[in-house]
Amino acid sequence: MRQTSACGHLWAACAVAVVAACDVYSEPMWPMPAIKAHFLDGHALPPEYFAGRPWVVNLFLPTCGVCAREFRDLEVVRAEFEPQGVGFVAISLDPDEPTVRAAIQRLGLGMRAAIADDEILGPLGVAATPSTVFLARDGTIVAAANGRRDADFFRRRIRELLASNK
Repeated sequence: MRQTSACGHLWAACAVAVVAACDVYSEPMWPMPAIKAHFLDGHALPPEYFAGRPWVVNLFLPTCGVCAREFRDLEVVRAEFEPQGVGFVAISLDPDEPTVRAAIQRLGLGMRAAIADDEILGPLGVAATPSTVFLARDGTIVAAANGRRDADFFRRRIRELLASNK
């Protein structure tokens, strides 16, 4: 019977953590898929919502502490870049509307929020919460990041979006 060393388990855990924290890029980039989600006012989040300007789409869970910490940075960056035409939307993976509303109020979330009605992590090319997807003006997903990011990361990615001619 083969025994696995503690070092082997540590290496595997580190490898998973590194992969989960990496940006995901696709060559070529892919168009934003039609996702099933609705805003808290009950209106559907239509595919054309993401047309015409760059977007930052954050995927979260209302009970996720890491998501809550990321929102602090994301809200600071939203205040800087929304006046420049960048759109921001947070999409909850938890379908329980009262839980989502309570989390938005507790976190002081100012960006528009929606609730996913179906699986969206896979179609958006991410695998964890929080995750953030960056869309160019033409609706192309240009980058996606699994895991918590800080304000400097968001600023860098958004500046790249604004500099893009797409």
